Amino acid sequence: MFDLFTDHDLEAAARAAIGLDEPRALLDRFKTLVRESGTADEHTAGHYLVERLQAFGVPVTLHTPDLYISLPERAANVCFGGPKRNRLFVAGCHSIYALYVNTQGAPGG
Repeated sequence: MFDLFTDHDLEAAARAAIGLDEPRALLDRFKTLVRESGTADEHTAGHYLVERLQAFGVPVTLHTPDLYISLPERAANVCFGGPKRNRLFVAGCHSIYALYVNTQGAPGG
């Protein structure tokens, strides 16, 4: 199980405050951005999302790693595992990749 943010009052206030204009603004902002890791557009998108979430009072931290891993296919999901949480598992469209890294991933639930 994951440790999820569970401020029910904040969630209710956000649901009441967010109308159909917010998703439309998000789509309009993102439709012209390049969807590729490491680009300036990725940076722009991340900061835009942080600003919007903070505007609604949602606590958020933006992580910007300096690591890029090249795979022969698109990555669908990643997670850390192993006894020391230093093995990175990457789920591709058709394969699963695993590699040891010199850092420890965040604990899961």
